[in-house]
Amino acid sequence: MKTAYSMFRILSIFSILFFSVSCQDTSFYEGTIEAAQGDDGGEGDGRSGAVTGSHDMGGAEDGHSTGGDDSAGDDTGGNDTSGDDTGGDDSAGDDTAGSDDGGSDDGGPIDTITDNFTVNPTQENKIDLLWVIDDSGSMKNEQEAIADNFNQFIKHFVAQDIDFRMNIVTTDTLNSPGEPDWRLDDTLTSEFHAQDPSTFFANFERAVQVGVNGHHVEKGLEAAQIFFDKYSQEFFRENSHTAIIYVSDEEDQSGDSVVSYVEHAQSFLKNKTELQMHAIVRTKDLEGSGGSLTNGGKRYIEAAERTNGLNEEINQDFFNTLNKIGENIVINIQNFVLSQTPKVDSIKVYVDSLFLHSDNWNYNSTLNSIEFKEGSRPRVGADIKVEYQKK
Repeated sequence: MKTAYSMFRILSIFSILFFSVSCQDTSFYEGTIEAAQGDDGGEGDGRSGAVTGSHDMGGAEDGHSTGGDDSAGDDTGGNDTSGDDTGGDDSAGDDTAGSDDGGSDDGGPIDTITDNFTVNPTQENKIDLLWVIDDSGSMKNEQEAIADNFNQFIKHFVAQDIDFRMNIVTTDTLNSPGEPDWRLDDTLTSEFHAQDPSTFFANFERAVQVGVNGHHVEKGLEAAQIFFDKYSQEFFRENSHTAIIYVSDEEDQSGDSVVSYVEHAQSFLKNKTELQMHAIVRTKDLEGSGGSLTNGGKRYIEAAERTNGLNEEINQDFFNTLNKIGENIVINIQNFVLSQTPKVDSIKVYVDSLFLHSDNWNYNSTLNSIEFKEGSRPRVGADIKVEYQKK
């Protein structure tokens, strides 16, 4: 009996000792419990990661706050606190990188415009000119004013030894059956002027006073298109600039859009910047005359603006108007006109692929062109590239 009692006490003591020792380390049980919880559902990796993190980082609280997986593992696979908020896919990829690096705040990446030119001596001194004159009943005084002040226009071409050719058509495309009976005039040229200046001026004065019996529906833009379609082979010379001068006291009533007429004329040229359209029209009181029209000279004005031409008021002194347009055309021939209006500080000029510092050129905002300074003009045959951002 005593022996049995003694054995019972010994077994009790060993049980107590074994229980005490086992309670000193609970990591096995915690890990097993956490692992078992982690295997439940789709959160196994996240929960198991919490145990690993808590032990590696020094405790469960540190593990969850710096690399914890309730927020990181469950939502994005470890990227919410260390990834989403500071560099993860949701924040950095879309908000930070997207707006700062990708330019989303500005509506996307900024486009760079590139205009290419070649320095050609024959191109610099050739111009083909078309006058489109309104021949309706109210235009007698304006036609006489052009004839009287024509020297203010042509003197710029003569002074710079420009090789020019001119033709004159009217805004009347309706009175004549079929297409208007316009012909090329071989007397309104620089060659004829050099041979006989007096006859040259007399011929122009006669030709530009086209009369006032034209149709009251003026279609100047269409008239130029008809002329180009008929005489494109003879009128447009290779390596020559082209200028069209519209003179009318009424709105253009051609059937197509202004853009279509501009693009049609540009289609005959190698470089669309070689075309300028100028307008001598009503630039004031554009709400119409006598209630018959509502847009004044807006369509001609738009055509000029699209080609970097000038818009001049028809009810002002033709002496200054013709002087200004003539000078502008000659400058345009000798400079490099850009296809778009640039942000000036973004302009970069290259000559034969070599960057040219801005000390060597100027930007002419009036003509929207690049002008090379004295001593910096590129050689004949040089390739010029102008890069810029559109304004």
